Amino acid sequence: MKNQMKIFAILMAVTAWMMTGCERNVDELYRQALVEAELGSPIRAMELLNRVQQENPGYTEAYLLAGKLFSENGNYEAAIDQYKRGLLAGADTLDITIEIGQVYLKQNDHAEAYRYFDQALSIEPDQEEALIGMAKVLYHQKLYAQAQSHYQKALTKSPRNYTAMVGVAYAYLAQKNVGGAREMFQKAIDLNPIAGDAYVGKALALAQTEDIPLDMVQQAFEQAREMDAKNQEAAKTFIEFINKPAFELNYRIEQTKSYLKDFPEDNDARQILGELYIQNSRSGGTIWLDAAEQTYKSILSTNPENHLAHARLAAIYLLKDKPQLALLRAKMAFEIDPTAEYAALVSRAEAVAQEK
Repeated sequence: MKNQMKIFAILMAVTAWMMTGCERNVDELYRQALVEAELGSPIRAMELLNRVQQENPGYTEAYLLAGKLFSENGNYEAAIDQYKRGLLAGADTLDITIEIGQVYLKQNDHAEAYRYFDQALSIEPDQEEALIGMAKVLYHQKLYAQAQSHYQKALTKSPRNYTAMVGVAYAYLAQKNVGGAREMFQKAIDLNPIAGDAYVGKALALAQTEDIPLDMVQQAFEQAREMDAKNQEAAKTFIEFINKPAFELNYRIEQTKSYLKDFPEDNDARQILGELYIQNSRSGGTIWLDAAEQTYKSILSTNPENHLAHARLAAIYLLKDKPQLALLRAKMAFEIDPTAEYAALVSRAEAVAQEK
């Protein structure tokens, strides 16, 4: 009997040693995968992660890292597959469910994102990432009050959460609570003065505030542009905001040209630039009409049905004393969009052409 007990104790010790050794081995494989990922070797990292998953099917971090690698590479389907394999293998449900929601959110699949964030919140109602993810979904669905509520719950859990602060501010702004938005954007800037999106929001809020000096709003947009140059919403709002007589014409032209360097496909901005060139031709001469002509032609090169560009070219050709070209463009504008304005433009071009 004593011998049997000794044998049993030895077997238990050996089993525990083997399990500990196996666990250490899996941990080491994961650490190696993490290093390979950080060094920019995702293929090698995935090989190691596959081994981890084979040796320990419930190893949560292996699925999380694998999903992250696929997601960062734009392979969202493979990322979701990794996460769902983790769920089936018994990995941590909460963490993986949140990540599935994040991937669907990146794809703008708000219905699926909502489903998974809702599942995560049913497990842990005050989980920050799930609250913020759900808030983003609700904001995209224009359910601004509900989005605000979820962002504020995340802030209650973590009062210094920058993302939640900015989220609350944008939700305020969407609900026309401009004062609340400005206050919250400023708090976010004070918390993280090198992140750009709060500066963008502050500028947008100032632009909607009555009795604010134009130069103050201008400064805020310029600062936002400097902090987050690739934020198209802020950049475009800025050039639309300064497109008024209160701002110097050359300044408006330079800022619009700068915007188009970053966002060259924006034909609305090209329309604005063309109008500015035409305005500048009144004092600067025909060289600005030439610039306007090229601008509208560039619009038509990508959008031949842009009736406004045809109409502006007609007006330019009238100013350049080219009535036949003006008539051609006016007729094209009218054919695309038969309005009274374009009919009058055709009549005017015809009258000038007949005088020649």
